[in-house]
Amino acid sequence: MTDDVGNPSIGYSVIITEDPLRSMQVGSGIGLESRNFVSPSAAGMRVVNAWHNFEGCLLSVHFIQSEDLMSEDERLSLVEDEASVAHHVWGTAVMIAPGVALTAKHIVDEAMEQFGSLSTMICCGFTAQGAGIVWNVHQITMSDDSDVAILTLSLSSSIPDNQTFISATITTNVPSSDELVHMVGFRAAKNRFETMNLETKVAMMAIVSTGPAEDYFPEGRDSVMLPWPSVQVGCGLVGGMSGGPAFDAAGNVFGVICSSLSSDDGQGPSYVSLISPALTYEISPIWPAGIYSGATRIVDIDKRICNIIGRN
Repeated sequence: MTDDVGNPSIGYSVIITEDPLRSMQVGSGIGLESRNFVSPSAAGMRVVNAWHNFEGCLLSVHFIQSEDLMSEDERLSLVEDEASVAHHVWGTAVMIAPGVALTAKHIVDEAMEQFGSLSTMICCGFTAQGAGIVWNVHQITMSDDSDVAILTLSLSSSIPDNQTFISATITTNVPSSDELVHMVGFRAAKNRFETMNLETKVAMMAIVSTGPAEDYFPEGRDSVMLPWPSVQVGCGLVGGMSGGPAFDAAGNVFGVICSSLSSDDGQGPSYVSLISPALTYEISPIWPAGIYSGATRIVDIDKRICNIIGRN
């Protein structure tokens, strides 16, 4: 992570393709690594200029709705010169294993309700080389006992220049009282962007919000808003950060951003849904081909490509 604060206007470009691994020469390979992301940030909220510090594992979540997938009312609302493809930025996710990411269940529910189940969901990461990495979402697995959705993905853009894909180290441990927690997410300039001439320009920024772990609710804070295991953090959030990773002081992801309460001083509190309940759900990752041999659980993924602190 970084403490850089300032102009968030950083340019990244990406061309959507079929999975480039299919055309790689025999004998060539890619790197798959898990890393933690320790932040020097003090308490407070700041803009992250160097998105590439997350090496592609911090993902913005997008829902794309073309005219042929819109409702009749939505099609009639388009003016003559308006784009027929609507591109919505709708939260944040984090890659935790090759082709496997976590986000907040509630942002998927909200998007499906607003855009319909026929909209296309993609995720975008960003590299130090100024390139974007686009992932198609193939399967969404909702956790019943957390605000976590598991996404299985496949690559739909060029391979990074260093031919390495990075995932975030995760943990089943809960931060201790007053331990600094760092929550990271994207905030778009607006919710909807248009695609014109096959090009979509999206304006957004990455934000880190840091505060102490104030309380732990192993059975949930309440039966309605937060009925799942969660941690209360003493800092505020902004819209769009939902689903983003919450890092402990060691730089490991222990939860996803769930919600925040408004306060006069902007200090929240905010709430993080623990990811540990979702680690035992069955998923069917498909990328990269040959790594997974069918249905599995996150907790059972090879530790060489999915680093889980407290796996046992």
